[in-house]
Amino acid sequence: MALGVIRHPHPWRWKICFALFAVSVSCFVINNTPTGILSPKGVWWIITLSFVKMIVLFAWWLVQCSFSDRFRFDAFRLGVGGLWLGVVIYSTWRWQTGLEGPLDQAPSVLLVGLMLHLVWVLLSGREDDLRIRRRDVRLWLPVAIICLLLIDVGVDLTMGYDWHPAGFLYAQNAAIFLFASALAIIMTKVDANILASRAPEKRVSGETAGLSKNAQRIYEMMHGQKMFLKSDLRLSDIVARLPISEGSTRKLIHAEFGCEHFRTFLNRYRIEHAITLLRDPDRNGDKLISIAFDSGFASLASFQRAFKRETGKTPSTWRNQV
Repeated sequence: MALGVIRHPHPWRWKICFALFAVSVSCFVINNTPTGILSPKGVWWIITLSFVKMIVLFAWWLVQCSFSDRFRFDAFRLGVGGLWLGVVIYSTWRWQTGLEGPLDQAPSVLLVGLMLHLVWVLLSGREDDLRIRRRDVRLWLPVAIICLLLIDVGVDLTMGYDWHPAGFLYAQNAAIFLFASALAIIMTKVDANILASRAPEKRVSGETAGLSKNAQRIYEMMHGQKMFLKSDLRLSDIVARLPISEGSTRKLIHAEFGCEHFRTFLNRYRIEHAITLLRDPDRNGDKLISIAFDSGFASLASFQRAFKRETGKTPSTWRNQV
């Protein structure tokens, strides 16, 4: 797995998430060995056990980072990390003291919450994802997560939390080894663009040189017909006007317009149109929500988020400076 990280120029955030997850998985396998031959002692046992208990958080970070180049270690993700760390410390203390308390099930509840959040993130972004293979992964990965949760919870409920026969532990380690091997092969043999690397540089407004015939048709839909002004515009609306399949349309928009997601593609034109309206002296007195609706956005909040992401400034700040 380390070879995959070194070989391709992944974003540094992804490398951090991947490294943390890889270390925690390795620590899990070491501590999960039935014979105890590989089990560390003393301070090393504490260190490896700490990584094992953080594996869920690291997996949560890694999956989000792998499916969005907008992933940041912001207040929300760091806050969840702090909450998980607190729960880990609390559960470890309760386990060592042998006491029982009302928050003993907190780790399980938070675990289920994080996994369900991942399922929502993956499925909710599938429609707009312009990368075919990554879009497919958005479907089967949630299925895998749900199956793992059901198996883990099912074993605990039917066999008890202390049921850890050697055969079961060997099976766990074998499954993890196969997963890690498959991931290592993918990372070393497949283009890094499958994950969270940047899309091609976005095309300058008004530039059509080098566009394929179908890309020129899409360009005309946006610049000529201004289809982006329709707030509920879907990719299927564009596909219906092209002589190619939906998959080919996704690849085309990603390759020739430099967009990771369909919503990003639309918002680029919407922001450009909004800037034109904000520069118009006749609309100086218009409220931002009016500018947002007239630019194709469904709400003021989505307009402000997209505008700041594209320009680095809020609409009001941009208007005052202009």
